[in-house]
Amino acid sequence: MARPKTSECGGPEQAGAWVALIASGHATADDARRLHDWRAQSAAHEAAFVAATRAWRTLGPALDQVAPVPAPQMSRRGVLTGGVIAALSLGGVGVATAALLHDGAAFVVATGGREMVTLADGSHVALDGGTRMTPQMAAGRRGLRLMAGASVVQVAAQEASPFVLRTDGWQANIQPGSEVAVTLGPRSDCVECLSGALDLGGQVLHAGQRLLRGSDGSVAVADVPAHLMASWRDGLLVFQDRQLADVIADLNRHRAGRVVIMNPAMAGRLVSGVFHLASPDDVLAQIEMALDLEVMHLGRMAVIT
Repeated sequence: MARPKTSECGGPEQAGAWVALIASGHATADDARRLHDWRAQSAAHEAAFVAATRAWRTLGPALDQVAPVPAPQMSRRGVLTGGVIAALSLGGVGVATAALLHDGAAFVVATGGREMVTLADGSHVALDGGTRMTPQMAAGRRGLRLMAGASVVQVAAQEASPFVLRTDGWQANIQPGSEVAVTLGPRSDCVECLSGALDLGGQVLHAGQRLLRGSDGSVAVADVPAHLMASWRDGLLVFQDRQLADVIADLNRHRAGRVVIMNPAMAGRLVSGVFHLASPDDVLAQIEMALDLEVMHLGRMAVIT
């Protein structure tokens, strides 16, 4: 698919090209930057983009039924694979990222799904929608690698050795018999100790404690009531001063379609509340209202501008 130009000339035609690219699901990190710059060049560009968005809401679904857009040939690094836009760094601010689907994950849970896994040592792992995980039980070790999403690990107590939970940025040693919940996000990772204890980089968590580890390495620990931990198992999303980028990443794991943050200034807005996963679209509407966000809806894709 040809990329729209960012020159000051051009109006409706360029705006239409931008909207079609976003809706196709093949937008890249560079496309997000270029669109932001193009819209900022003039009021005419902004007005043309808004008009094109409105037109797409009417015509887009019909066009999708006529002729699907073929995927362009682009590098793995450059593509927001399969239209999965979750948290990429835009000008130093986490806004959207490519999910690399060839990461060796042994278990992949679809959006809105759930899966229970029993590991070789008897440990039980609950996987939420949008989660990617690989057990690591060979060569006398026990543990797993979490690549994306959210999980609750109930570590078998029969073996004395710790259970090691690894991510791309850190690892935690979980004591036998403990239960731990982990949710990975673009701005911060959330680690909750439901029972027992764990050690994450020298920081020990006990039952009833939550740790937020920022992408900048910052760590914050707080006491949290047990019924608010791993709330997705009860059909809820519970946030207390979580950044919008992390909240949207959680919502995208449960909602058909994608929510994309195109404005880097919005990604750090703080969200607090209890939301019901039975109606994911209502969750987006509630967040939109609470934060007074500008959201453009392109079919099942929602763009926070």
